[in-house]
Amino acid sequence: MLRLVTDNIPVLISYVDSDLKYRFNNREYEEWFGKTREDIYGKHIKDYMGEEGFKMIKEHLDRALSGENVSYERFFKFEDRKARFTRTDIVPHFNSNGTVKGLFVLVDDITERKNTEEKIKASLREKETLLKEIHHRVKNNFQVITSLLSLQEKGINDSRSIEILKEPQSRIRAMALIHERLYQSHDLAQIEFDEYIEIISQELCSF
Repeated sequence: MLRLVTDNIPVLISYVDSDLKYRFNNREYEEWFGKTREDIYGKHIKDYMGEEGFKMIKEHLDRALSGENVSYERFFKFEDRKARFTRTDIVPHFNSNGTVKGLFVLVDDITERKNTEEKIKASLREKETLLKEIHHRVKNNFQVITSLLSLQEKGINDSRSIEILKEPQSRIRAMALIHERLYQSHDLAQIEFDEYIEIISQELCSF
């Protein structure tokens, strides 16, 4: 029953003794390394990780052998296949006297998740750049319109006409202020509306 369950779980499962020699591994583990059960059983972890690979995980193994639950992520680079990202959890197995008898090792291939995360991060960076560009263009457009109205105002002596030109300038400054405040918000999905309205009202009254 144990073999039936572990062989049908899409995670690499193995058990090593306190000498770091394999005493159990599931089918996923065998297929991942391209080995048979007989090839792995009784061999030291170093035989499959290689000297350099073993050095990279030795600290984690030592911590687990001291009785600590250990989790870490690692990048595997193979010569004969594509590089993979993995998450490893190591759980100590204790004797009745409290000493570590062996280690349960669970390795999950998280390459697809990592690739998806990188794509999302790249997409977010692109969107942030685009939003910054849009913000600067909108801000510049507001400034251009306000400047044009101000220049038009200087060539007019009629007070009524000047008042008419001042009104759209005030509205544009109000829109520019709202736009700036929204752009500076850390979370556009949730805005403290009462505080936002209070700040905007105070600044609009100062025009």
